[in-house]
Amino acid sequence: MSRMANGPGRTLGALLALSLLLLASPLALPFASSHPGPVNAGPLRVAATPVHVDAFSFMPGSLSVGTPTTASVSLSGGSQPFYLWFNNTPSGCSAPSSPETVSAPSFQYSCNPSSSGTYPVHLDVLDSSSPRSHATLNANLSVSSNSGSNNNGSGNNGGNSKGNGSLSLPSGLQQLALIFGAVFLIAMLLIAAGTIATAVVLSRRLRQINETLAKSSPAPKDAKPPT
Repeated sequence: MSRMANGPGRTLGALLALSLLLLASPLALPFASSHPGPVNAGPLRVAATPVHVDAFSFMPGSLSVGTPTTASVSLSGGSQPFYLWFNNTPSGCSAPSSPETVSAPSFQYSCNPSSSGTYPVHLDVLDSSSPRSHATLNANLSVSSNSGSNNNGSGNNGGNSKGNGSLSLPSGLQQLALIFGAVFLIAMLLIAAGTIATAVVLSRRLRQINETLAKSSPAPKDAKPPT
């Protein structure tokens, strides 16, 4: 009988203890959360400085078609490698790759523009940080169609371009100018020949008229016959 009495008692005691534990756990959670223990989060990662384009230019920045130039880029901050895109470049002056992968704070490439015009070349840069940072900058490149000597510099090239432009004509206009000049020269020669012929004819006609008048006029009364 004692074993049977102890069995239900122990069961009731276990159920009562479990009920008290369930009732006490919601009360204990706010207290436990307000006093968190140490958490091992690992080493902190310091964010890198965003990439920045310090300088971007072409040297020379004003040149003639067929003259080589060099693009120079200087970067700071960010995480290497960098990825560079060069947009709106003239023909023959794009970068070797798109994008250019650069593992240094500076980059250069040379090119030989084959088309004239003024180009605001646009540079876009992305670094390798997470998240990636972005930078951009423009550089002006002026390419003239002048084919004069490149040793005189960009200023002299500009002067030569103006002088040659005032004298040069398209091939079609040059042919028309030559034809017009030949026709004008022939017309002037014909006019000169006609003028000379007219003068000769008039001179002969006047001489004939004078001779006719001299023959038809009577001799004067006081004239004496020759002795």
